[in-house]
Amino acid sequence: MAIDISLMCGEPVETEVKGRVFRFSPTNIGDLAYMQDWFVDEPIENACADIKKCGEHMDKEEKSELLKAAREESNVRRKVVRHLETDKAIVERVTDDMNSLFSSISGIIRFMWLSIRKEHPEIKMDELTEYVDAGTAGYINELIAKISFEEQDEDHELQYVAYDPEKKTAD
Repeated sequence: MAIDISLMCGEPVETEVKGRVFRFSPTNIGDLAYMQDWFVDEPIENACADIKKCGEHMDKEEKSELLKAAREESNVRRKVVRHLETDKAIVERVTDDMNSLFSSISGIIRFMWLSIRKEHPEIKMDELTEYVDAGTAGYINELIAKISFEEQDEDHELQYVAYDPEKKTAD
């Protein structure tokens, strides 16, 4: 298998999504920390959005309970992300929640923005909603994963993943 040297060197990979060409760069540890922070804060963001959307139909106590539950979930997520939680069932549930969120349309939009912002600083995250949908999400997710993370086999030897620039698709 041929190895695309740009992947090994962390060079951007150019590909087209819905008629627009983007240059994707590998994500880094700071980008992953950003995603973890978003995951931890997401319950509170959702609760605030719900209150904003439905607040007139909720009394003060309901709003308070919603925010309290969101803060509690956020604290549990923070403990898991920081490896402070030891309850295996909680760790598994939160890990599943994180994987679901990261592979959702919202998660892929955020990963795409983190990957392209170095080459496209003019693009705002909310602009990417027109490019990421059920038809493109899998491709974008796979491309970012392939250019950002080196896979390892059972012997923990690095296995570089090839990207075919001729096909402009992730294999």
